[in-house]
Amino acid sequence: PQGYDTFTLASDAASMVRALGEVDAVVVGQGSGAWTAWAMPAMQPAVTRGVAALAMPHPLVLRRASFTDLAQARASAYILGLQRPFVPERQMGRQSRYVERLLRAFASPSSPFPSAEEVQRYTAAMALPFVAHSAAEHYRWVGRSQLRLDGRRFNRRLRSRIAVPVLHLHGADDGAVLPGTATGSDRYAAGSFEERLLPGVGHFVAEEAPDEVNRLLVQWLSSLA
Repeated sequence: PQGYDTFTLASDAASMVRALGEVDAVVVGQGSGAWTAWAMPAMQPAVTRGVAALAMPHPLVLRRASFTDLAQARASAYILGLQRPFVPERQMGRQSRYVERLLRAFASPSSPFPSAEEVQRYTAAMALPFVAHSAAEHYRWVGRSQLRLDGRRFNRRLRSRIAVPVLHLHGADDGAVLPGTATGSDRYAAGSFEERLLPGVGHFVAEEAPDEVNRLLVQWLSSLA
């Protein structure tokens, strides 16, 4: 029922690192997972050795664009839709085209993802009990916290520049976080920063270009050793 705020998610990620018997780790995330990865250096610095963010610029970059860029505000309209109680759960929970519509809207038009089988798998997964609610709650916190003290506290914490290495991979055809929004995260990086815009790739970077993402990740991780 609780724990979808980024403070708790960062704590959960740090606990997972320790549970695996490690002192620290490079945190890799995609989409909302990358939102948490960006927050790790500010919220859990002791366990964060580096950040690789896929399909998500620094949260403060996205926040600013959502208020100042009309195109990004339109692309983020689904987050407003998720603020409604119960309705998104019903839309995702029944075998409707809600999940398919978002998958196809956010992926690149030239990408083979999602296939018909992948649409079916994601739709079936979202229809499992409580999954749709859990999926929506993170976005509800992101939206509603902007008007609350915890949101302002989150924004203040993330103004600190990141000292650990950062890799940002973004699809040139991303329909959820537009390519024009993706740039500018380097202003929050005090350490090494690499950014790649992947042509012919949408929001689901790891699914749409797995070989290229793996190659870039391994290359970057090797440079940190």
